[in-house]
Amino acid sequence: VLTKYKQIIETKYPEYSKIFLFLTIDGTPPTDDDYLVITYDEIVQLLKSILESKGGSMTNEVRYLIENFYKSMKGRLLDESELKKQSQQIYKEHKEALDYIFDNKPDDQLLVKNELIEWIKTEPNWNLDDSSKRLIRFIPKQLDSIIPKKGEGWTKSKRMLLFELQNEKKPELNLMLYIGPGPQPIRESLYMHAKEYSRIFPETRTEFKTKKWFNLYRKTIIKESDFKDLTDEEIIDLIESKHDHIRVIVAEITDAFLKYTFNDR
Repeated sequence: VLTKYKQIIETKYPEYSKIFLFLTIDGTPPTDDDYLVITYDEIVQLLKSILESKGGSMTNEVRYLIENFYKSMKGRLLDESELKKQSQQIYKEHKEALDYIFDNKPDDQLLVKNELIEWIKTEPNWNLDDSSKRLIRFIPKQLDSIIPKKGEGWTKSKRMLLFELQNEKKPELNLMLYIGPGPQPIRESLYMHAKEYSRIFPETRTEFKTKKWFNLYRKTIIKESDFKDLTDEEIIDLIESKHDHIRVIVAEITDAFLKYTFNDR
């Protein structure tokens, strides 16, 4: 839309030098790089400066017009600011309840989440971990018994290696394997073992950094286009059709990690 407006102005007024401005409440960047960002607050401050420095030399009609525009813009800015402040206060006071409501708002993402969690609960060799609408976490029981539970700042289980089924809003479903935050010697030992199986873990070809989460594995299970125009029943059928594929991947990764003995416990 911005590019279209720019083309109209350039066609209609070719002889003029032009500056394109994108008016935004919160500084959101424009989709066209030829536009400069200007906020409501900057407009208000500019109008105030004009009235203070030039108001005495203006005709009554011009001053009246600018004053009314200034008051209107200032009122809108205050309304937005007050609304934002009230919203933040409400969220602060009712965070747990609101988070629960947002996570359980009926939509395709919630449908996929519920279906995945119910499936993982029925898998005899997997343990479900803390999950949300977007992130469904689990670990095979064989790995759960050998990897130290000394994690910090991730899930209540303190697990340091977890699979995640990332249930994106797009929608899209990805299978991930992460090393989480915790003692660095354990994190590095997990990474170095995975590096021996770079065919399975291509992400280990990149340098292991000290960031909290390191992605060892990523695989798109269901693409956005696969979800298009599906009914709830068809979405469930689609997910169920991917169960065996996910099981095979998880089993291969599990076998690779079972060949390593963790010395740092």
